[in-house]
Amino acid sequence: MANETENAWEAKYQTGDTPWEMAGECDRLAGLVQAGLIRPCHALELGCGSGAVAVHMAQLGFQVTALDIAPTAIEQARRLAANSGLEVNFVCADVTQWPGEGEPFDFVYDRGCYHVIRRDSGAGYLATLVRVTRPGSQVLLLAGNAAEPSGIRGGPPGVTEDEIRTDFAPWFDIVTLEPFHLQGRQGQQGPLFWSCRMVRVCR
Repeated sequence: MANETENAWEAKYQTGDTPWEMAGECDRLAGLVQAGLIRPCHALELGCGSGAVAVHMAQLGFQVTALDIAPTAIEQARRLAANSGLEVNFVCADVTQWPGEGEPFDFVYDRGCYHVIRRDSGAGYLATLVRVTRPGSQVLLLAGNAAEPSGIRGGPPGVTEDEIRTDFAPWFDIVTLEPFHLQGRQGQQGPLFWSCRMVRVCR
């Protein structure tokens, strides 16, 4: 299954069929940093794709490790970081099976990984998230909103508020959970998402 999943995502990056790589995807994070609610720290991005967000995080002062299953995506991300003169630790690995690297992360960012993985490997995703965080670690999760069904404007898989709260309740307290529209590649209104900020608790 892991090889099939890797091959599927790899094919999309090789052909450029990556509609999820959209403009404005850093806006929510940048706003939280500007407000002082999330501070630059040892951070992990799950499902980093071609690296635009990871590089932006490094520009904001984060020490970034970024993970993706597609080798071509990681190659593109490494080139982007090198061209930007920034250091980002890019790792090619399956989010549901990654053992982590050393100390837990203080902050984890996910724009669009969870809402795909939860359909088949939700338990593996949560196990990794728990493994790479510690009590007090923050998570910013941007996920497709089920109020806009999958397929509208090429939108992502959707999850409900109850599903998010149930999936993460054992290990995380939700600080904020609010709907918003992602910005499209051309600056137009994109699909409806959830913005969920969570804190790892001691359980």
